[in-house]
Amino acid sequence: MAEYGGTILAARDTTGVNYNTHAKTVGIGYISDKKLGVNVHSCLAVTCDGVVLGVLDQSSYNREEPKDEPASHESKKVRPIEEKESFRGWKPWRVARRVFPKG
Repeated sequence: MAEYGGTILAARDTTGVNYNTHAKTVGIGYISDKKLGVNVHSCLAVTCDGVVLGVLDQSSYNREEPKDEPASHESKKVRPIEEKESFRGWKPWRVARRVFPKG
C-alpha cells in the first residue's frame, strides 16, 4: 500500500454465508432468524480505480441460537454500541485504520 502512492479506500462488507440447503450441516450456528450459516466481516484495500490491493482484515461470527424477535427501537437506543451485533462488522475497519500508512 505504501508503494501505491494514491488514495486507498478501505471497503468494508458483511456477507452472510447461508448453509440452510446443506442438510447434513449441524452445529454451525445461525446468521439470522432460522438460517444456518456464518457472517463474514471483511475489509479490503482498494484503489479509486477499483484495483484490490489486499485484505486488510477478516473475521467471522454466527449466533448460537436463532434470533426470535427483532429488538425494539427503544432498546436499540439504550444498548451500548459495543454490545450490538453491528459493532462486529466494524472491527475490520478499525484494524485497517491502524495499518493504513499515514499521509
